[in-house]
Amino acid sequence: MKSQWEKSLKDYLPGFKTSNQAVLERSKGIFSLKEVKSTKTIFNDIDWTINEDKYLKVRKKILMDRPGLYLIRLQSRMTTSKLKVSPPGEKNISVCAPKIDFSNFAKYAFVLVGEPGEVTLSFQAARNDEETIRRYQFDLTYWDEDLDLLVDSFIHYFVTKNGNEIEIVKKVEELPMAKEIKNKFYAGFEIELQKKGHYVFSSVACGRGELNAAVFDTNNKLIDNDKSSNGLGLVTIKKNETGKQKVNFISYSRNKDVVQNMTVYFSPAGP
Repeated sequence: MKSQWEKSLKDYLPGFKTSNQAVLERSKGIFSLKEVKSTKTIFNDIDWTINEDKYLKVRKKILMDRPGLYLIRLQSRMTTSKLKVSPPGEKNISVCAPKIDFSNFAKYAFVLVGEPGEVTLSFQAARNDEETIRRYQFDLTYWDEDLDLLVDSFIHYFVTKNGNEIEIVKKVEELPMAKEIKNKFYAGFEIELQKKGHYVFSSVACGRGELNAAVFDTNNKLIDNDKSSNGLGLVTIKKNETGKQKVNFISYSRNKDVVQNMTVYFSPAGP
């Protein structure tokens, strides 16, 4: 009876292979993807001889050599902590790991690449009591897609997946940096938020360069800002309940040559 119950539970719960496949399939809907451009598998061994501890931190650098979208999945049956993918802050490379249904055993992250560069993959592995697990692998799936369209699809997906509406209220394309203050370069515009609800502000670098984004009121008081250092600026705010509100949407970078597409979205209910 116990063995039958254990088999039923094992068959019911998604294992790591099923979870990784679920992530791969769900990627298409999140980013409105077409066909996969290429796939790659990277094998590596863990050298436990250099460490007698029960846990060992594994770090590896991987080159993202083409602009587009990468899905990185850690394939391993060993007990591991969450996979962390760290972008090189000075480049137009961003990382996100949205929660996906039926992915409870998967270790994964999406990397949005606007220019070639290295990301650092890291996780903590547990030594198996019965045998020392030495091998793990990363699977890289690549789509050759436009960065601005990927971000637009990403925002639409997470706002509308619960039935909420979303619309673009303003978009400015290929906006260059126009002002320099203390070795940082700035671009942006003023916009009036006319409706009560949620607003999402996105700034996507076209090509090279990291950037960030922030929203200020007309008295130059910070409302909110994106605290990441990558090629994508995202700010979400809930509009005040009192009337119309003017704000300044700003992007900024240490690279004066950054050109960006800046978009403001509105949703009555939010994500």
